[in-house]
Amino acid sequence: MTILNREDLAWAAGFFDGECNFFSQQKKGHTRFIIQIGQKYPQVLENLVRIFPFSRITGPYEHRGKYRFPKKSQPMYYRWSVQDFEHAQYVVACVWPWLGEVKKEQIKSALGFLRTQRNTFSCNVHNNFKIDRRGNPYCRSCRSEQTDKSWVTRRRKLP
Repeated sequence: MTILNREDLAWAAGFFDGECNFFSQQKKGHTRFIIQIGQKYPQVLENLVRIFPFSRITGPYEHRGKYRFPKKSQPMYYRWSVQDFEHAQYVVACVWPWLGEVKKEQIKSALGFLRTQRNTFSCNVHNNFKIDRRGNPYCRSCRSEQTDKSWVTRRRKLP
């Protein structure tokens, strides 16, 4: 476990102010809170991995143009991200005192969208729901029924 110091957190907050995106994304019925930074050089992003070891760097990626064609004039880039809700919440809590007002509003907006998506969850049949590791609610009964059905379907396909 790394020991955080104020200088590293202040540096990260300044970097987040200039380069970072905080957003919520809805995909396949799940809503996620994501922190993401794109950079040409991965060495800068490795400092963030040192500060927040649960984060990751992916890439290199090509820049894409209007119709998703690669832009040859742009250099390849790397992406640092935190996608697990609890880890993203931890990162925000660590850097919050040093963030500017624009980034604070961006975070509040993303979390507000996440909150509205969570509050729309309802299962009309069961009253047995739980929150998964990404922070999304699900009905335990419906999930177990779905798992049972897929298991039966898979068993039928076997010779």
